[in-house]
Amino acid sequence: MIGDDHVRSLAQSRVAEYRSLLLALPRTYGKGQNDRNIPLAVWLERAKGLPENKVGRESGTLNRHLTQLQEVLVYIEACGHKIPEFSGVSKLLSKKKGRARDERNPFSPEDLAAIFRQPPWMGCQSLENRLVPGSMIYHDALSIVPYLARYTLGRREELCGLDVEDVLEEDGIPYIFIRPNEHRTLKNPQSKRKIPLIGEVARLGFLRYRAAIKALGYKLLFPELRAASDRTPLGDVFYGDWIKVQDEAVPKAAEERKVFHSFRKAGGADLKHAGVASELRADILGHGGENITEERYASTAKLRQMLEALQELPIVTAGIETSQICLRRDILKKSARPSARPRRRTRP
Repeated sequence: MIGDDHVRSLAQSRVAEYRSLLLALPRTYGKGQNDRNIPLAVWLERAKGLPENKVGRESGTLNRHLTQLQEVLVYIEACGHKIPEFSGVSKLLSKKKGRARDERNPFSPEDLAAIFRQPPWMGCQSLENRLVPGSMIYHDALSIVPYLARYTLGRREELCGLDVEDVLEEDGIPYIFIRPNEHRTLKNPQSKRKIPLIGEVARLGFLRYRAAIKALGYKLLFPELRAASDRTPLGDVFYGDWIKVQDEAVPKAAEERKVFHSFRKAGGADLKHAGVASELRADILGHGGENITEERYASTAKLRQMLEALQELPIVTAGIETSQICLRRDILKKSARPSARPRRRTRP
């Protein structure tokens, strides 16, 4: 992006230029399959005509890009190549204002009730018209991942990237095993965890859905999320459908700083209000402990303890009736997404 194609061309000043470039490009850059075929000069010119909130990477995304670049440069130095005047990226990182807990707000009880009153759960017209009321209820990522997020407090990518074999049972307790796989990595080491499934998850048909997907021979639990590009996160594919539901149910979500992550925020707050210990909440959420005692010396919570804690969550899906599992046509036919290309190209 900054014109260098050899490690000897890199320098600290070039890293700073990369940061400036990220802040000057439209926020949509990189999301389209053909974006990189368009010269950066064209993108920069387009950015001049966009409103301020449509230009530049947000602070979290900017910092992630810079941190990843630093990891590459540190590796290059470890291999014996010198990066001129390289001193890291810490001084280039965006300084976030305020507390991390205030960056996103939780869904309110009214928001949650409004979400699960939408057609994907109450009945829609067709697979192509999921937001139009009707008699059809399909079981797929759009109808399952939101209630999994509510009752497991899992992150979007963690849930969208589950494999069929990540749904297990131990001592009579069904659970999902959040662990790295070929579809996605995890945010941090403590994100690897087992999360038990409360009875409401089973009532809504999740285990029956998993059995149906397994019977078809799929490895990925939500196979319709495979994108045309191997670089596209499964959670991003899911988001395209989810945001339409969120916009209908929570019209002011953007100005109220509410996103899919708000499921986790709401669940974490519910557990705290129910008196669940902080170290147990951390185990469920995949966070590190609040202090060295919790992080280093507290053992991982047993499934039953976690189950008892999650059972404290208010049920917000009681209005959804149990229905027979109805899979998507493309999943039954094992057909690829309309724009799909091979996820990995093999070299001759």
